[in-house]
Amino acid sequence: MAYIDFPIDLLDVWGEGRINANGFITGFEQAYNINRWDQKVSNGPNRGKDIPKLLSVDNYDNPVFPIKDDMVSYITLMGAPLTEGTAQEMYRVLNKRKGVAILYDLSDEHRRIFERHARGLFVYKPNNPLGRPFNEISISPTYIYGIRNVRDHDEL
Repeated sequence: MAYIDFPIDLLDVWGEGRINANGFITGFEQAYNINRWDQKVSNGPNRGKDIPKLLSVDNYDNPVFPIKDDMVSYITLMGAPLTEGTAQEMYRVLNKRKGVAILYDLSDEHRRIFERHARGLFVYKPNNPLGRPFNEISISPTYIYGIRNVRDHDEL
């Protein structure tokens, strides 16, 4: 497997690109999207089409992201279940000096899974407004994780 070895601004885990389904907005136009190789856009006007900027994986439980360590500035996950394997990969690819993880509508159980693997990251700005483009998402609540010196680093 070839690994991306250049910095990525935004990686959306299980993302399908920007979806606006009757005002319910998910995803980002500028993001790379991690998803299964055979997954298609599930909602909105592009339903059934290929996922834009897809970085494919073979499974959801123990994925291997095709990205070298510490390459991602922002990583997001929206309302999807989170496995131990996915949490490990999210942390592996996140830049440990300045990276931010933004988790939308994750259950307490899935947040605990992420936190077990996100060594050195902590929740900051709880319940505060997000910056652009993260504030455009219709899903809530939002949990923002970063390293100790990454305050207010939530705008792309």
